[in-house]
Amino acid sequence: MRLLINLTILTDFVPILYGLRFYRTFSSDLKFVFFFLLFTALVDLVGGITGYNSINNEWLFNLQSPVETIAELYLVLRWFNLINYQMIYSFLSIGYLVYWFSSTVLNSSVMIYNTDEKTIKGLLVILLYGALIVKFILKDTHNVFHDYRFWFAASIFTYYTSTFFFMLTNDYLTSLAQSGMLDLSFINCLAIIAFNVLNTITFKCYLRKRNLFTT
Repeated sequence: MRLLINLTILTDFVPILYGLRFYRTFSSDLKFVFFFLLFTALVDLVGGITGYNSINNEWLFNLQSPVETIAELYLVLRWFNLINYQMIYSFLSIGYLVYWFSSTVLNSSVMIYNTDEKTIKGLLVILLYGALIVKFILKDTHNVFHDYRFWFAASIFTYYTSTFFFMLTNDYLTSLAQSGMLDLSFINCLAIIAFNVLNTITFKCYLRKRNLFTT
């Protein structure tokens, strides 16, 4: 299982290395996606190294959460093309940051993994990106698979859906893991691999549309 975890962390860099070659041709939104993925990959790498050496890394993922969420909110609201999306973005971002600070710092500790915050955040992201996917499909059913934004939204939706399910059934899954019937690390690895595959398709889709990639 340690080998699978290490390979999974390495897959974080597959979409990054794939897109790096064509970075200069990317739109501003796709460059934002690129740095978002780079950030998450570096956090996973540091988290994997510290976890392997039995060093507490829960604080790392707690601090990752607000940065990650603010970025995800920016993209999803921007792609909805709402006239007042900046106002909605500010409202949701401030509301989330207040909740994160209250639940992670005031009522707990940054050094302790905040499961409740991850669950609430997951539900918010699932609803927003699920609605965005539906919007893309209804807007242009025949060409939706040629829109890189659809694939990025699918990667976010897939990852958070699996994570949200994991959080809701954590006690049950933990009991299965303790009985040897299930390996929780395996489930998490599958979610991350799916996330990275879909984001590689995100870059590939953009390049095909720009006629920069033909094979």
